[in-house]
Amino acid sequence: MDAEAYARRYRRRRAGLLGPIVGLLLAGCAPDAPPSYVGSSECQSCHENAYDAWRGSHHDLAMDSATAETVLGDFDDATFTYADITSTFSTRDGRYFVRTDGPAGELADYEITYVFGFDPLQQYLIRFPDGRLQTLGLAWDERSTGQGGQRWFHLYPGDSVLAGHPLHWTSRDQAWNYQCAECHSTNLQKGYDAATDTYETTWSEIDVACEACHGPGSAHVAWAAAYDADDGSDLGLVTRLGSLDAARWEFEPGSIVAHRTATRVDHTEVESCARCHARRGLSVADYEPGGLFLQTHLPSLLEDGMYEADGQILDEVYVYGSFIQSKMYQAGVTCSDCHDPHSPHIASDPNAMCSQCHLASAYDAVTHSFHDRGDNVGCVDCHMVPKTYMVVDPRRDHSFRIPRPDLSAAIGTSNACSNCHVDRSNSWAAAAVRQWYPNGVWTEAHFGEVIAAARAGNPAVSESLFALVRDTSVAGIVRGTAATLLQRFPSRGALAALEVALEDDDPIVRLGAVRAVDFVPPQERARILFEPLVDSVLVIRILAARGLTAVPREALGVSGAIRFDSAFAEYVEAQLVNGERPEAHLNIGTAYLEMGDGERAEASFRTAIERDSTMVESYVNLADLYRALNRDTEGEIVLRTGLTIDPDAPALHHALGLWFVRRSLLDSAVVEFRIAADVAPESARYSYVHAVALHSAGRSGDAVRVLETAARRHPYDRDILLALATTNLEMGELEDAARHATSFAALYPDDPRALSVMQAIRQADSR
Repeated sequence: MDAEAYARRYRRRRAGLLGPIVGLLLAGCAPDAPPSYVGSSECQSCHENAYDAWRGSHHDLAMDSATAETVLGDFDDATFTYADITSTFSTRDGRYFVRTDGPAGELADYEITYVFGFDPLQQYLIRFPDGRLQTLGLAWDERSTGQGGQRWFHLYPGDSVLAGHPLHWTSRDQAWNYQCAECHSTNLQKGYDAATDTYETTWSEIDVACEACHGPGSAHVAWAAAYDADDGSDLGLVTRLGSLDAARWEFEPGSIVAHRTATRVDHTEVESCARCHARRGLSVADYEPGGLFLQTHLPSLLEDGMYEADGQILDEVYVYGSFIQSKMYQAGVTCSDCHDPHSPHIASDPNAMCSQCHLASAYDAVTHSFHDRGDNVGCVDCHMVPKTYMVVDPRRDHSFRIPRPDLSAAIGTSNACSNCHVDRSNSWAAAAVRQWYPNGVWTEAHFGEVIAAARAGNPAVSESLFALVRDTSVAGIVRGTAATLLQRFPSRGALAALEVALEDDDPIVRLGAVRAVDFVPPQERARILFEPLVDSVLVIRILAARGLTAVPREALGVSGAIRFDSAFAEYVEAQLVNGERPEAHLNIGTAYLEMGDGERAEASFRTAIERDSTMVESYVNLADLYRALNRDTEGEIVLRTGLTIDPDAPALHHALGLWFVRRSLLDSAVVEFRIAADVAPESARYSYVHAVALHSAGRSGDAVRVLETAARRHPYDRDILLALATTNLEMGELEDAARHATSFAALYPDDPRALSVMQAIRQADSR
């Protein structure tokens, strides 16, 4: 519908109803007055089709009050037992209750105030006196009985998530106000009061309604009421999600893949959807839809543990990080090309949807898939492999990747073939792909091989990593991820690649680079972060400031210090957007600690502990501050207090071991270092320090055994490899010392310590 027809329809439908209201709306849209929220019912009158599609959708049912119409679970005195605790679900006077374990583990009755989602599961919210809405760990499986549903289940079935656990439903980590609210309601105002540590959270609409994506609509309503074809109006919209270039997807003669008739010049729709469909943190308290995602949020890159090395989804990362890796995104595909933007359903036949751009005769054919139609294998089964989260919720990887079983065989990543053929090897699948596609993409190098090697710390990959950072043919999120890994390979080459990345046109590449500056010497760091301090993108500026907190102020220069002060103030403000979280105060405190501001650092660490006494890093950093302030006795008290909260925390045992070393109590230090290394063998540092302490305590044989075990787990760790050489040398085991020194020199030929230890071995051997 064109603008004039739309406006006529609006005026006709609202005639006689809007007289005084329109006047108010027009007055409210003066240049000095921001637009306000009007509600989805106001949109319905002119956008019936969109409104009808939205009604009943996941967005519409994202959240609602608990009523007979909205509650799906069995509250007819149903019971469910988890970790020896039996919870009971019941109703009283039309209200819904659960009797379950509370903050101290005691059974108590709690009223369900809101429902959360509906398919394939529904969660339930319980209001606490401080304004928190806590998400119950027990959820209702809304799938059919035949699918295993229509039952209560626990979201962490393999664990014993009891009171006091960070994932227990009463913990801060399960507070809806922080974790969920932004993306399940419209015009959410968190309303957190730091002074009282309470919430007064409000919203315009309880669910994800029209204005959650399009922005406050008062100016648009006023435009429709006063439409003038000659006024050159922008429709009064805060955000225009639709493309203005009128481009289409068309097949050129002889082509089997459609192309966009005009190059996409913006990704407003993707950026808008990303605010909820991405693994990210919030950096701005109040924002409107539209604009650059990185101006308001800090997204995850392809982090180890969240994504496989080749970019496939691993943890619950939603869609954005996958999609922007894809060739489809690079070609200009956007969310609404596949999803109804209002429902947002997809076609019942995904193959037909894919065939809009991929010629069916070429792709929806046995000659492409090498699977008969009777095998019930569709495009998405090979190119959008799902993973199941929250026990029952499968979600598809949106990177639209070509299966690479050869890559799986090489670096251990997943692949679609083995996802179905669970009884066959990756090598078997790779052989089939080679036969089907002798010139296929499996013949090409994949960034996953570089990322996997870089994650492992293999120095042989450094040059390839530097090249990947610079390779503009690769997706920005991949290059940004590669940039974060530069810090594992400190060298002039890494610094050169970092400087290139810091000037990249893609802000997500700059984001990765600005996170990787710790290996850069202070004077160089002050130089390369001078411009990022005034980057046009908020998250770049604040992370640049964070990267400079350990740099002496005099190294910044006068203009650099002015820029730093401005960006650091933004950094603190961004942290306090989530001021109820201990991480916010821990981050601020750590920055102040590096800046030498002990008073502010101590206050921040204390606040972090008050917010959540289970966050062990707060105790470690506070104790380290006391060490720096010559208050080490207080540091011991802090560490032991933390150990009463979490007796197995490796960071606390490691820090206490260092405290004993400063007191020359080596035997006690060895005990603490051993506990830390045993609990966290994935930490090369803990094992290394444990071995050094053993050697210093006269237990060199034990030290070597610890180092050898650690070297098998961390084969590229410089400190461990060098310690094996030097410890064997001091023990007189020259053959073993030479073997380890040779391995170290082969991996790190430019490290001057390699030459020094080899010379020492030769001198010892000549005596």
